[in-house]
Amino acid sequence: MRKNAAAEKELRAAVEQDSKDAVAVYFLGGLLVQSERYADGIPFLEQARNLDPDSWATYLYLGKAKLKLHENADAVRYLRRVSELHTNSIEVDRRMHDAMVAGAR
Repeated sequence: MRKNAAAEKELRAAVEQDSKDAVAVYFLGGLLVQSERYADGIPFLEQARNLDPDSWATYLYLGKAKLKLHENADAVRYLRRVSELHTNSIEVDRRMHDAMVAGAR
């Protein structure tokens, strides 16, 4: 956990220094999602998406975060975008299936 805290601190400093650095913003959002801090990561991932709308990995993290927060319609929308940008992803298919099944309940 200490590694994540140190990485988060460095990434926050990088984003504070240059909020238009899509890579730093993406990595900060992704780190927060990986740390199961989904709601904290979403604003950074949305910012990264705005800076680089063709980054399929950003949409994948957004889809994962939304799915974990039970925001299934948004999760499906983001995961569909991943499949448009990255047509060869079994992970996307699995997550989209999970979101659709959860949304049907």
